Amino acid sequence: MNLMSTRDASSLQRHDDVVIDLRDVAKALWRGSWLILILACVGAALGVKELHNHVPHYEAVMVVSPTSGEMGMQMPSQMGVLSGLGLSVSGRAQATLFDRLQQAFSSMELARRMQAKHDLLHVVYRGSWDEEAQSWIRPEGTRFEWREAYLSFLNQPIWRAPELESLANYLGGSLVVEEPKESPFLEVKVLHSDPEFALFLLTTAYTEADNLLRDQDRNQIAERQAYLRNQLATAELSDIRRMLLDLLGQEVRRGMLLESNLPYAARIIEPARVSSEPVPPNMRFEIGWRMVLAILLGVVIVVSYHLLRRR
Repeated sequence: MNLMSTRDASSLQRHDDVVIDLRDVAKALWRGSWLILILACVGAALGVKELHNHVPHYEAVMVVSPTSGEMGMQMPSQMGVLSGLGLSVSGRAQATLFDRLQQAFSSMELARRMQAKHDLLHVVYRGSWDEEAQSWIRPEGTRFEWREAYLSFLNQPIWRAPELESLANYLGGSLVVEEPKESPFLEVKVLHSDPEFALFLLTTAYTEADNLLRDQDRNQIAERQAYLRNQLATAELSDIRRMLLDLLGQEVRRGMLLESNLPYAARIIEPARVSSEPVPPNMRFEIGWRMVLAILLGVVIVVSYHLLRRR
C-alpha cells in the first residue's frame, strides 16, 4: 500500500508539473506587460520608419471589357468537326482570350518583343548597366556577399545578369488585373515610381500582348485554311466537300475579322491614365502588422520565462 501511495503521489506531482494554470499565466503577462508595451512601441516605430522611407509610386490604370473570344477560340461545333478531320484541337475551351492575355503578360514571347522594340532590359535595370563597359554590374559589398553565400547554401537562386526571363518576370509582376466591386469591367494596373514610365509600360505592354495574341491566332487560322484547302483538293464525296467549304468559309471570315484595327482581347472602356498623386501607403497595415508581431513576440517571451521559472 505504501508503495502504491508513493507511485500515485509521484504521478500526481508530475501531472501538476505539466498543468499550466491560466491564472498564473495571466498574472505573469500582467507583470511582463511593460516588456510587451515596449516591444509594441518598437514595432510601431519600425512601421513609422518604413512609412517615412516609403518610395512614392504612381498608378497607371486602364479599364477594359473582355471580348466574347469568338475570333480567338474555336467554337464547339467546329472543334468536333476539325477533330474528326484529324486536326489537333485543345479540349480546354473554357479559356478566354482575356485569360490568354493575362498569361501573355509574363510570357517570354512578350518579353522578347518588348526587348526588340524598346530595349526594355536596359530601361528597367538601368542601375545595373555599365554603359561604357557595355556589361552588367554585379553588386558588391559584405552584405551582398553574405546574402549570396546564404542563398547558395540553401540552394536558392543567386544573382545573375538580367536577361529575357528576368524581363518576363518583371512584366508579369508589374501588370496586375483587378476586378472592382460592383463593376462588370476589369482594371489593368501598373505601379511605378516614375509616372511617365508607368503609363508607357501599361500602354506598350498591353498593346504588344494584344498584338501577340492576334499574330498567334492569325498564324493558326492560316494553317487551318491551308489544311482545309488541301483536304478540299482531295475530297471526292459531295457531303465532305460541302462541310470543308463551310469550315473554310468560317476560317476566312475569322481571318478577315483579325485584320481590323480594333483591340483584340478586350474592349478598352477607359484609355490608360496615370494618377496625378502617388498612391499613399497603407498606414494601418504598415504599423499594425509590426505592432501585432511585436506583441506576440512579447507574449511568447513572457510566457516562456514564466514556465522556465516554474521548473
